[in-house]
Amino acid sequence: MTGNADLSETRGWHYLTAKDKLAEARFFLGKMRQSDPGTSEFKFYASACASAMYSSFQHLLYDYARKYWQSLTVEDRLDLRSLQVTAKATGHQGAVMFCDWYDKASQRIKSNPDTAEIWQVRHTGTHRDTPPLDFHTTIFQPIDVTDRLEYGVMSPSGSFQPSGSMPPSDRDLRAVEGSRVGVFFAGYRVREVLAVFESALPFIDSLTKEAEKNFGSP
Repeated sequence: MTGNADLSETRGWHYLTAKDKLAEARFFLGKMRQSDPGTSEFKFYASACASAMYSSFQHLLYDYARKYWQSLTVEDRLDLRSLQVTAKATGHQGAVMFCDWYDKASQRIKSNPDTAEIWQVRHTGTHRDTPPLDFHTTIFQPIDVTDRLEYGVMSPSGSFQPSGSMPPSDRDLRAVEGSRVGVFFAGYRVREVLAVFESALPFIDSLTKEAEKNFGSP
C-alpha cells in the first residue's frame, strides 16, 4: 500500500464504492428476472451480477482504507493482509478492528450456502487488489460463474431432468407438459440460480450496512 498524492482531487476521479457495485448488482439481478433462463442473455446478466456482487465486497475494503488513510488513490493496490499490516504498524485501532471484522465477514460469506456458490469461482474482472500483469506468469483459462450452470427440464411438479451444460431442446420441453427451463449451479440443487442470487445479494448488502453500523460511513 502506497501513499501517492490524492489524484481524485486533482483529476476529478470518482471512486466506485461498495454501494455503487451493489446498485450495479441489483440492476443485473433485475435483468436476470426479466430474461428466459435458457437464453444467452440470462448467462450474461448472471455473470455481470456475480462480478458486481464480488466486487462490492472488495470495494468495501478499499472504502474503509480510504476512510482511515485519505491519501490512498486508485493507483494504490491493497488487500486485507496489507491493510492489517499498515493498521498495526500505525497503531490505528479503528482500522485494526475493521480488518478483524472484514476477515470474519469473509468467512461468513463462505459459510453462507448461497453466497458460497457464487464465491466459488473468483471472477476475472479487475479489482484493486489485482497485481500488474506479469508475462512471466502462467496465464490460466478464465473461469466464469456461468461455466458452472446446469440446465434441464423443470416439470410443474418440481422434478428436474438435467440436460447438462446446455439448455434443453424444445422437443425435450414439449415432452413434459407445462415444463420450463430450469437452471442450477452444478452440484447445488437446493434452489435455482435466480433464487440463489436473490438470496445472496441481500446478504452481501447486509454486510455493507453492518460495516456502517459498526464503523460509521466510509
